[in-house]
Amino acid sequence: MTNKQFFSDEKNFFLLVGICLFSASNAQTWMSFADSAITAQEKRQFTVAISYYIKAQQPLPKDSAETFTAINFNRKIGENYVRLSNFDSAVFYLNKAEIFLIKNDATQQSLYASVCDLLGRVYENIQPRLAENYYLQAQLIWKQLNPAASKEHAAATVNLANYYYNAGAYKKA
Repeated sequence: MTNKQFFSDEKNFFLLVGICLFSASNAQTWMSFADSAITAQEKRQFTVAISYYIKAQQPLPKDSAETFTAINFNRKIGENYVRLSNFDSAVFYLNKAEIFLIKNDATQQSLYASVCDLLGRVYENIQPRLAENYYLQAQLIWKQLNPAASKEHAAATVNLANYYYNAGAYKKA
Protein backbone atom coordinates (compact mmCIF):
# COMPACT_ATOMS: atom_id res chain seq x y z
CA MET A 1 0.00 0.00 0.00
CA THR A 2 1.38 3.38 -0.91
CA ASN A 3 1.32 6.37 1.40
CA LYS A 4 -1.16 7.99 -0.96
CA GLN A 5 -3.60 5.05 -0.65
CA PHE A 6 -3.14 4.92 3.13
CA PHE A 7 -3.89 8.60 3.60
CA SER A 8 -6.82 8.37 1.21
CA ASP A 9 -8.26 5.38 3.08
CA GLU A 10 -7.52 7.02 6.42
CA LYS A 11 -9.17 10.23 5.26
CA ASN A 12 -12.24 8.26 4.17
CA PHE A 13 -12.26 6.42 7.47
CA PHE A 14 -12.21 9.66 9.47
CA LEU A 15 -14.82 11.17 7.21
CA LEU A 16 -17.06 8.15 7.84
CA VAL A 17 -16.45 8.35 11.60
CA GLY A 18 -17.25 12.08 11.54
CA ILE A 19 -20.49 11.50 9.69
CA CYS A 20 -21.49 8.76 12.12
CA LEU A 21 -20.69 10.93 15.14
CA PHE A 22 -22.58 13.87 13.65
CA SER A 23 -25.59 11.66 12.93
CA ALA A 24 -25.51 10.15 16.41
CA SER A 25 -25.16 13.53 18.11
CA ASN A 26 -27.90 14.95 15.90
CA ALA A 27 -30.24 12.11 16.84
CA GLN A 28 -29.35 12.55 20.48
CA THR A 29 -30.01 16.28 20.23
CA TRP A 30 -33.53 16.03 18.81
CA MET A 31 -34.38 13.16 21.15
CA SER A 32 -33.18 15.20 24.12
CA PHE A 33 -35.33 18.15 23.05
CA ALA A 34 -38.33 15.85 22.55
CA ASP A 35 -37.84 14.36 26.04
CA SER A 36 -37.62 17.85 27.52
CA ALA A 37 -40.81 18.82 25.68
CA ILE A 38 -42.67 15.83 27.13
CA THR A 39 -41.46 16.69 30.64
CA ALA A 40 -42.54 20.33 30.23
CA GLN A 41 -45.93 19.26 28.90
CA GLU A 42 -46.45 16.92 31.86
CA LYS A 43 -45.70 19.89 34.14
CA ARG A 44 -48.29 21.92 32.19
CA GLN A 45 -45.57 24.27 30.96
CA PHE A 46 -47.06 24.44 27.49
CA THR A 47 -45.01 27.37 26.16
CA VAL A 48 -41.79 25.64 27.23
CA ALA A 49 -42.98 22.38 25.63
CA ILE A 50 -43.66 24.19 22.35
CA SER A 51 -40.16 25.67 22.28
CA TYR A 52 -38.61 22.23 22.87
CA TYR A 53 -40.72 20.59 20.15
CA ILE A 54 -39.66 23.32 17.73
CA LYS A 55 -36.02 22.79 18.74
CA ALA A 56 -36.45 19.04 18.26
CA GLN A 57 -37.39 19.64 14.63
CA GLN A 58 -34.39 21.86 13.85
CA PRO A 59 -31.58 19.27 13.97
CA LEU A 60 -33.54 16.80 11.86
CA PRO A 61 -31.91 16.30 8.46
CA LYS A 62 -33.82 17.75 5.51
CA ASP A 63 -34.84 14.28 4.36
CA SER A 64 -36.39 13.72 7.81
CA ALA A 65 -38.30 16.99 7.93
CA GLU A 66 -41.36 15.23 6.58
CA THR A 67 -41.43 12.02 8.55
CA PHE A 68 -44.02 10.77 10.99
CA THR A 69 -41.72 11.87 13.84
CA ALA A 70 -41.55 15.44 12.57
CA ILE A 71 -45.28 15.45 11.84
CA ASN A 72 -46.02 14.21 15.34
CA PHE A 73 -43.96 17.15 16.65
CA ASN A 74 -46.29 19.45 14.66
CA ARG A 75 -49.27 17.71 16.25
CA LYS A 76 -47.78 18.14 19.71
CA ILE A 77 -47.01 21.82 19.05
CA GLY A 78 -50.59 22.31 17.88
CA GLU A 79 -51.93 20.47 20.93
CA ASN A 80 -49.97 22.73 23.26
CA TYR A 81 -51.18 25.83 21.43
CA VAL A 82 -54.76 24.56 21.88
CA ARG A 83 -54.11 24.27 25.60
CA LEU A 84 -52.92 27.88 25.56
CA SER A 85 -56.02 28.90 23.54
CA ASN A 86 -53.73 30.20 20.78
CA PHE A 87 -55.88 28.78 18.01
CA ASP A 88 -54.25 30.61 15.09
CA SER A 89 -50.86 29.07 15.88
CA ALA A 90 -52.46 25.71 16.61
CA VAL A 91 -54.20 25.56 13.24
CA PHE A 92 -50.93 26.36 11.45
CA TYR A 93 -49.10 23.35 12.92
CA LEU A 94 -52.08 21.00 12.82
CA ASN A 95 -52.78 21.81 9.18
CA LYS A 96 -49.15 20.99 8.34
CA ALA A 97 -49.62 17.60 9.99
CA GLU A 98 -52.96 17.03 8.29
CA ILE A 99 -51.60 17.82 4.82
CA PHE A 100 -48.65 15.46 5.29
CA LEU A 101 -50.87 12.63 6.52
CA ILE A 102 -53.33 13.04 3.64
CA LYS A 103 -50.47 13.24 1.13
CA ASN A 104 -49.00 10.01 2.53
CA ASP A 105 -52.31 8.16 2.59
CA ALA A 106 -52.22 7.89 6.37
CA THR A 107 -55.78 9.01 7.08
CA GLN A 108 -56.76 5.79 8.82
CA GLN A 109 -54.08 6.03 11.50
CA SER A 110 -54.32 7.15 15.10
CA LEU A 111 -52.08 10.14 14.42
CA TYR A 112 -54.55 11.44 11.84
CA ALA A 113 -57.50 10.82 14.19
CA SER A 114 -55.71 12.81 16.88
CA VAL A 115 -55.00 15.66 14.46
CA CYS A 116 -58.67 15.68 13.38
CA ASP A 117 -59.86 15.81 16.98
CA LEU A 118 -57.51 18.71 17.73
CA LEU A 119 -58.57 20.54 14.57
CA GLY A 120 -62.18 20.10 15.66
CA ARG A 121 -61.33 21.78 18.95
CA VAL A 122 -59.52 24.59 17.15
CA TYR A 123 -62.22 25.22 14.58
CA GLU A 124 -64.93 25.10 17.22
CA ASN A 125 -63.31 28.29 18.53
CA ILE A 126 -62.47 30.07 15.27
CA GLN A 127 -64.74 28.64 12.53
CA PRO A 128 -67.40 26.47 14.20
CA ARG A 129 -68.90 25.17 10.96
CA LEU A 130 -65.67 23.32 10.16
CA ALA A 131 -65.45 21.60 13.56
CA GLU A 132 -68.20 19.01 13.05
CA ASN A 133 -66.51 17.26 10.12
CA TYR A 134 -63.22 16.97 12.00
CA TYR A 135 -64.94 15.56 15.09
CA LEU A 136 -66.90 13.07 12.98
CA GLN A 137 -63.72 11.98 11.18
CA ALA A 138 -61.84 11.48 14.45
CA GLN A 139 -64.72 9.52 15.94
CA LEU A 140 -64.99 7.26 12.89
CA ILE A 141 -61.25 6.53 12.75
CA TRP A 142 -61.03 5.73 16.47
CA LYS A 143 -64.02 3.42 16.15
CA GLN A 144 -62.42 1.61 13.18
CA LEU A 145 -59.04 1.31 14.89
CA ASN A 146 -60.44 0.00 18.14
CA PRO A 147 -63.98 -1.38 17.84
CA ALA A 148 -64.17 -1.96 21.58
CA ALA A 149 -64.77 1.11 23.67
CA SER A 150 -61.55 3.10 23.69
CA LYS A 151 -60.79 6.26 25.62
CA GLU A 152 -59.90 8.00 22.34
CA HIS A 153 -63.25 7.10 20.76
CA ALA A 154 -65.04 8.17 23.93
CA ALA A 155 -63.18 11.50 23.98
CA ALA A 156 -63.99 12.14 20.32
CA THR A 157 -67.65 11.35 21.02
CA VAL A 158 -67.72 13.71 24.00
CA ASN A 159 -66.06 16.46 21.95
CA LEU A 160 -68.65 16.00 19.19
CA ALA A 161 -71.51 16.01 21.73
CA ASN A 162 -70.15 19.19 23.33
CA TYR A 163 -69.90 20.78 19.89
CA TYR A 164 -73.55 19.91 19.14
CA TYR A 165 -74.65 21.16 22.56
CA ASN A 166 -72.82 24.47 22.12
CA ALA A 167 -74.29 24.82 18.63
CA GLY A 168 -77.81 24.34 20.05
CA ALA A 169 -78.30 20.95 18.38
CA TYR A 170 -79.49 19.33 21.59
CA LYS A 171 -80.97 16.19 20.01
CA LYS A 172 -77.68 15.40 18.25
CA ALA A 173 -75.79 16.11 21.45
